[in-house]
Amino acid sequence: MLFIYGIRSKEHSAQYIRNVYCKECGHTNHHARAFTRYAHLFWIPFFITSRPLQLVCDSCGNTMDKRTLPVEDLKRIKHAFFSLWNTLPYFTGLALLLLIAFFSYLDGQDKKQAELAMLDRPQVNDVYLADFSKLFTDIDMEGYNYGALKITSLSDDGISFAVSKESYTTRSGVRKRLRKGFPEPGDYLDDNDILISYESVRELYHSGTFAGIHREEPLRR
Repeated sequence: MLFIYGIRSKEHSAQYIRNVYCKECGHTNHHARAFTRYAHLFWIPFFITSRPLQLVCDSCGNTMDKRTLPVEDLKRIKHAFFSLWNTLPYFTGLALLLLIAFFSYLDGQDKKQAELAMLDRPQVNDVYLADFSKLFTDIDMEGYNYGALKITSLSDDGISFAVSKESYTTRSGVRKRLRKGFPEPGDYLDDNDILISYESVRELYHSGTFAGIHREEPLRR
C-alpha cells in the first residue's frame, strides 16, 4: 500500500502590527507573517508541528521572530494570527482516528455481548476460535497456535466439539478461513470429537483460550 505523508505549511494572511519596538531603529510599526506547519497523511492534516512567525520592521527591514520578541508581544501577535477555529482543522486526522476507535469500541462491545449470549445458549454448529497452544498444552504447535472448534452435539455432560485439522499463526487466519464457509466434519474438521464441560467452556472463553464465537446466520426467505 502506498502511504503519502509528510509535513506541509500554510501561510496565514499578513498582519500589520503596531507598538512593537524594533531593536535596531526603535520603529514601532511592523508587518507580520505566520505559518502553520502540520503533519499529514494522504493530505489529511493530523497535527501541528510548529507555528513560526516573524516581524519585519517597516523602517529598517530588521526581522524578529519567537526567539527575539518580548513575551507579551509574542502572545499578542500569536493571538492575532491563531485562533481555535483555524487550529482545529489541522487535527482532522486525529479526530477521525478517535471516531474510528470509538465506533470500533462500540462494535467490539456489541460483538462481545453477542458472544456472551451464544456462550450462555450454545447451539450445534457454533464455531469457536481457539488458541490451541493453551487448549492442548501437551502439543507443540510450532507457532501455528490458532484454529477452530465446531459444536457437534450438546449433552448433560457438556459440549462436544470437532477440532479443525488446520491451524494458523494468527487469529485472522482462522477468521479468513471461516469467511469462506463454515467447516464440515471430514473436510476441515477431525472426525474425533472432544467433550468439554459447560463450566470449562465458560472459563476457557473468559481466559482468552476461546477468542471468539461465530454462529452461521440462518438463510432469510
